[in-house]
Amino acid sequence: MSIETISFTIKLTDQDLKFAEEIAQQRNASQRAAGRPDGLVKGSSVGRDIQGAQAELAVSKMLELPWDGTWLPIAVWDKWKHEGTDVSGLEIRSTTLATGRLILHHSDKDHAPYLLVISNPENEFKLMGWCYGEEGKQAKYWRSNVPRPCYMVPQRRRTHGPTNK
Repeated sequence: MSIETISFTIKLTDQDLKFAEEIAQQRNASQRAAGRPDGLVKGSSVGRDIQGAQAELAVSKMLELPWDGTWLPIAVWDKWKHEGTDVSGLEIRSTTLATGRLILHHSDKDHAPYLLVISNPENEFKLMGWCYGEEGKQAKYWRSNVPRPCYMVPQRRRTHGPTNK
């Protein structure tokens, strides 16, 4: 099983990008204030948080789903993350690599749909595909030769996208 491939593209406005960056800064500041380690990606965890918030906003706009970027206090978020989702029942993963893979970890929800979004320097966000957590957590996708071992599900098949029920 590889990612169920779909293709939607949206370009975020400067206002959208600014809003997503503000949300990312809030997320990151609360993590640092709680003493969480800085997961260095893109030079710092702020880069990762910005990329993630932008991808979440892009998906919400593409699929016409609500997203306000609300960030919960750390104590609440630590419980919510096991039940809540990024955008209306969907988990969003993003990368700037055109051939990027959907990254999953052991702790990710088995029954949630995970969407892969690829962004480019022109502020375009492309929804590349999706799979359920349990479908992506297969031994053949496990990679231990990366800084944080994970499942890396390749882009492959073209089919329909998830529905919001």
